[in-house]
Amino acid sequence: GVISSTYSTKFQVADKTGHSVELKAAMLFHAFGIMFSLTGVGTVVYYLNPGGGDMYDYDEAVDPDFMDSVYWAITTLTSVGYGDFVMHSKAGKIFVAFFALIGVTSMIGAVKTFTGVLEQISSERDVEEFLVNGLTPETLDELDDNGDGKLDRYEFMTFVLMKMGKAHRRDIRYINRLFDAMDVDKSGTLDSKDILLQSGSLSNQSGNSSNQSAVSEGAEAEDDPLLDSGFPELEANRRFSGFFKNET
Repeated sequence: GVISSTYSTKFQVADKTGHSVELKAAMLFHAFGIMFSLTGVGTVVYYLNPGGGDMYDYDEAVDPDFMDSVYWAITTLTSVGYGDFVMHSKAGKIFVAFFALIGVTSMIGAVKTFTGVLEQISSERDVEEFLVNGLTPETLDELDDNGDGKLDRYEFMTFVLMKMGKAHRRDIRYINRLFDAMDVDKSGTLDSKDILLQSGSLSNQSGNSSNQSAVSEGAEAEDDPLLDSGFPELEANRRFSGFFKNET
């Protein structure tokens, strides 16, 4: 109970210092306000547009009712545009030209913000549930990538990112492969030595003869981790760097 309470408290503090409930509510209100305002403007303008009713009743110049106006505004803002309700006046057509251009773009942004906040709330609730319930042996085994029976900061961060939908496991694997490819000396860290090895500067500074350098380069190519790393662009960058350094 103490552990669950501690996890819950820490989560609430992190939420307040990061994306607070008030901020999410403001974003939702802002997005909803944009959608409501655009729909309202389109509805009012179309409703007040004389003779802009159903195109099939155009000969009778039927004025639109309120529901027809709402329907027209929504179909226009969502870029559906069935065309069964249109504006026939010149002023109305000018309005539609700008309303559709600005309104559709703004509506897409508002909907994206609205759904994004809802997805974030859902993902954070999943993480909160995990923190409140705490670790179980089954969860620990699932998250323990290196099999040492412990959950380190890296493994925990990986889990939270995937749980919140910020990253996928294939993204994590790609980043790990990229790091392994750049870590030429296999020290587990990236330093200036790795950069020199990638650029071929160490072989240029060795002072060997040209023949010995050629033999050494051939032997190095056989064991070069970049060749089998799945990142040929790194090998190409190293080759070009060595070429230009030799030229200078």
